[in-house]
Amino acid sequence: MSGTIRSGVSSLFQTATQVVNTAAEIAKTVSTQVTSAAQNAASTAQSVFEAASNAAPLVDLSGGTPAPVQDPVVRDGSPATALGWANERLGNTGYDEQCLDFVKGAYAIHQTAARSPEINFANGTNNAIGAFNGLEANGKILPPDSSTPLRAGDIVFFGADEKNDMDGHICIATGNTAADGTPEVITSGYPGAPGVHLSSIGQLSEASGPYIGYTTPELAFAEGTWPGSSEASATGGATQGATNPAGNAPQAWNNTCGANALMSMEAAVDPERATQLAAMSPQERAAYEGAVLRSDPENLFKLGTRPDGTTKGWGTYMMKLQVSERFGGEATEITPHNRSQAVDALTTQLAEGKPVAIGLAGHWMSATAMRDGESGRELLIHDSWTGTSAWVPEADLRQQGSGWVRTHFPGAPFEGAIQSLVAPGEPVLESGSAYREAEAGLLEGVRAEMR
Repeated sequence: MSGTIRSGVSSLFQTATQVVNTAAEIAKTVSTQVTSAAQNAASTAQSVFEAASNAAPLVDLSGGTPAPVQDPVVRDGSPATALGWANERLGNTGYDEQCLDFVKGAYAIHQTAARSPEINFANGTNNAIGAFNGLEANGKILPPDSSTPLRAGDIVFFGADEKNDMDGHICIATGNTAADGTPEVITSGYPGAPGVHLSSIGQLSEASGPYIGYTTPELAFAEGTWPGSSEASATGGATQGATNPAGNAPQAWNNTCGANALMSMEAAVDPERATQLAAMSPQERAAYEGAVLRSDPENLFKLGTRPDGTTKGWGTYMMKLQVSERFGGEATEITPHNRSQAVDALTTQLAEGKPVAIGLAGHWMSATAMRDGESGRELLIHDSWTGTSAWVPEADLRQQGSGWVRTHFPGAPFEGAIQSLVAPGEPVLESGSAYREAEAGLLEGVRAEMR
């Protein structure tokens, strides 16, 4: 057979060769893609496994009580959840020169437009002065009055001025007094002062324009769109006179409900501690809360970002350790078998003048006092998540399915079954507490993490 291939056959052979080569390249590409996909799947599976391994367990195995793993802030239109949301964004520059969006975000007005159409639509101008004009036209603006302190959650307005490009300015009062003697506010950033930060009426009057008035949720929000006066009256006025001795402040981190509850317990038995804590600005209070969380040197807790962090917090073991070290005597730990046992133990400790840490599933609250109300005995309970307090009727706590947490602490995403109680041996602070002494040294580290 000759080694010469005829031209027609040669052409056919070349075509066949090209087909074979192309098929080989396709097979190689498919193989590479399959291998890459398999590797990606394996990598993803490993990441999921590591995330699951590192995530906070629903139960703190060292202490036996569910650790605080909490859901996002429910911005229900209340000052507590609005300020909680705003505090989480301290330093955030995403709202610079977007003050109206900042306030709408804090009160979830952009999600619930019916809550306040005047603020949501701002007379079609999409600026602060437009919102002010709409509210004023409907009689919902209160004039500036230095003799009337602003409450936490009041919505504050500054007039149209060249300093703010004639847009006006809007921010939220914290309920505190700033160093310059004027009401403290939390505000979005602007030229010269970037990022969400704490300021004051005095500072903003110089930086942004004249203070022209304010509104309140009661005035500005439509009834039924937020947990306002109608709900409060439905609970028998249980929130009247309900004040946290450490100051009503929501937990600053997703895993500091235990520290927040402990601070209210300390303030309840020691006026000096109460004065110290209640006088703090929200930012300093957040730093202090982080220091309390970490005050046990053997347990290096990480600060969990709120609202969506899953960092492990205190279980019953750590709460008992903290209460034993900070108060006189050995702490009492109670694990009730039912609702009746829980309330019996709670009222017994309060009757002895002892504040109590209340452990729910994944959350800590505290109770610091008891009184006789119109319909029976009431307990003063403080919720760390919302930063609010309420006189809760004992009957509500005893009644199965009463939903006492949702009723008295709107926005708190927890069930009311009490799983554990921790009370001090003696209702006095231990003067030589190593944990309290450690707080001062831990503050700077927490502040650095917050920056």
